[in-house]
Amino acid sequence: SSVSGTRTTSGRDGLPRRGAVPPSGRVPQRGLWPPPCRATLGPGNGGIAISRQQDLGDFIDFGIKGGAISENDRSQITANWRAMRAAVPAWIWEAVEELEGKISSGEAKVPCDWCADSIKAIRAQYPD
Repeated sequence: SSVSGTRTTSGRDGLPRRGAVPPSGRVPQRGLWPPPCRATLGPGNGGIAISRQQDLGDFIDFGIKGGAISENDRSQITANWRAMRAAVPAWIWEAVEELEGKISSGEAKVPCDWCADSIKAIRAQYPD
């Protein structure tokens, strides 16, 4: 499902990821309109980042308000998230943080995947 071309994505824990938009049909029905997050995020304003524990807490709150999970699920979801993060070597997280900083500062360039010319080039590179 998509809203304005933004797809809903979720991880192993089933929670939406940063920048993910809930399926459009459910948003107004659950009283979640306007969405509780900014719709346009890019490299310079937090749109390229890995979810941190505060983000997880926000997503859990969103899930509780939307009726997808209950407050009783919070501790298990958080424990699962911590375990998954702990299973990844520290050097990976350091590299991710370094890349995140370079993208935010503009040192590393990210293709404009919402621009028509970029979409055309990506489709040419990865045909169906």
